[in-house]
Amino acid sequence: MRYIASQTERPIRIVALSTSLSNARDISQWLGCAPTHTFNFHPSVRPLPLELHIQGYNISHNASRLATMSKPTYNAILKLSPEKPAIIFVPGRKQAKLTAFDLLTYAAAEESPDRFLLIPKSELMSVFEKVEDDTLRETLSQGVAFLHEGTSATDRHIITTLFKSMAIQVLVATRTMCWTLSFHSHLVVIMDTQNYNGKIHAYEDYAITDVLRMIGRASRPLEDDDGKYLKNYCFNGTFRIFVVEFG
Repeated sequence: MRYIASQTERPIRIVALSTSLSNARDISQWLGCAPTHTFNFHPSVRPLPLELHIQGYNISHNASRLATMSKPTYNAILKLSPEKPAIIFVPGRKQAKLTAFDLLTYAAAEESPDRFLLIPKSELMSVFEKVEDDTLRETLSQGVAFLHEGTSATDRHIITTLFKSMAIQVLVATRTMCWTLSFHSHLVVIMDTQNYNGKIHAYEDYAITDVLRMIGRASRPLEDDDGKYLKNYCFNGTFRIFVVEFG
């Protein structure tokens, strides 16, 4: 558009709106906006105030750290969102299934196996029969769903419908799904802030834009008075600075 304007010698005005960004200044310069015409809004102007909880773990081994986070995540759901929907973001597909089963195991240990199922199971049996993934069908029947990039379109539609209709309470999703989810929740939990990069054969930090997108899922303006966000992270690496930025 700027090139066309320069060729036609007719000035144009660009009004750009965006979700949360970590490089807003770079984008404004790319659009040709003057510093006085770039506006960065404070978190206090969110549709709903956000309640932030940060919990650190001094465990360097990734799998052990994630296993340690399961119980605090379960407790966070019971404390911060006992009857409202919760989305849990995990690094990968395998962890999504493990976390879903961990939550159900803790619920069964407290003799409340259907704690996260908000509608009588008998009313949803016809829906559960349409689920293609056998493992997903098992967790869904107890109110916990897991969603990743390999989930079929049919199963994804069923999960979305059940979660939006408040039939199930908990959704465990991989970190990349934060960009494709079309719904929000009262509570968002980020289990760990590192993922494995096969190209460099090492764990690397989440991009700040991904974390901001995950945080943005904790907002239901027409249904809640506030949103809650819990981030579990590791003490090592660069996360000390990261927490200061969001603290």
